[in-house]
Amino acid sequence: MKRLIAIGCILALGLAAGTAAADDEGARAAMHRGVAAFGRGDAEAALAEYESAKKLAPEANAPCLYAAEALIQLQRWGLAIENLETYLQKNPSVSDAEDVRARIAKLRAERLPGRLRVSVDAPSATISIDGKPSGGPATFELSPGKHTVEAQAPNRRPQTSEIVVVGDVEVPLTFDLVAGDPIDTTPKPPPATSSGIGGGRSVGAARSPWCS
Repeated sequence: MKRLIAIGCILALGLAAGTAAADDEGARAAMHRGVAAFGRGDAEAALAEYESAKKLAPEANAPCLYAAEALIQLQRWGLAIENLETYLQKNPSVSDAEDVRARIAKLRAERLPGRLRVSVDAPSATISIDGKPSGGPATFELSPGKHTVEAQAPNRRPQTSEIVVVGDVEVPLTFDLVAGDPIDTTPKPPPATSSGIGGGRSVGAARSPWCS
């Protein structure tokens, strides 16, 4: 609730700074409806009101900040970042500029997909990511965090690498596969039991009812 009240104060200042008188009341009304909807937990309805305020007050930056809040609630990370950036573009000297820039950086690193550029020094190589076949060497979009990448190729020993992907950042990964037969990881069968040759009776061998 305290955050909502604080946002309402910023809203009033933001619209007053850049809105023509003819559209000022309509933009304010839309923003107030949006804040009320957001407070009820209806981020979709709030976003629609903030978008309406943007059109009525195109020079104001506050609707962009509020739209970003709703978009974050809706987990639309890319659009949320766009609105935060527009908020700063409309007024680069806004008092919370440093906090907003930090928030943008955090959203990029933690919410946007990162890119992994994989190259292999062997023909016909195939790539698996987190145990799933992913085709040949290429650039892959992955969620931020830790991933396991394996490269295989005919007549080469496979290699595995653990990498950490950061959102909105491209990470290069190169495999130099060593020549040789692939490592056989097939489980070996258990050793055979004694056959009875040399005097011992076979374990579990069938007995004739005519022999004592």
